[in-house]
Amino acid sequence: MSDTDIVARDGIIRRAVQGGAGGCMLRLDSRLDGGFAVPLTLLLACLAYAEQEMLTPPAPRGWWRLAHETQSAPPASTSGLPVARLAYQGVVDHSECLRCDEYYMFRVQVGAHAREIGLRCVLACLAFAQHEGELPALPDEWWLSIQRRY
Repeated sequence: MSDTDIVARDGIIRRAVQGGAGGCMLRLDSRLDGGFAVPLTLLLACLAYAEQEMLTPPAPRGWWRLAHETQSAPPASTSGLPVARLAYQGVVDHSECLRCDEYYMFRVQVGAHAREIGLRCVLACLAFAQHEGELPALPDEWWLSIQRRY
């Protein structure tokens, strides 16, 4: 990973931790309260933590810089939905849970409520964002490696 990628990745994490949003918002529905908006910046921070823990393959050289550039646009409308912010800096091992099949989670805060988003959900959202042109494309080999793992 290049120095510019490291700076860009760390900038994304810093922005997500501070509650900053840029670029598109994705809606996640919740049975508890009807749903919430998740900034793409937050999902990228989750990917960065997963990459640091070697839960995902590393993004190709230059990808984090390009991803950072996509987050400079003003945040998209949330249609009145509460916006999630990163509540914990890192990955939560969830492998002992007998109620679900998520092994790794990310803690977010939505208003006064704590929530968790699973790694597979994060990856699905990133795939959607890539498909919609909101993120630079990750190579097919990267996605194949993800498919084999999860």
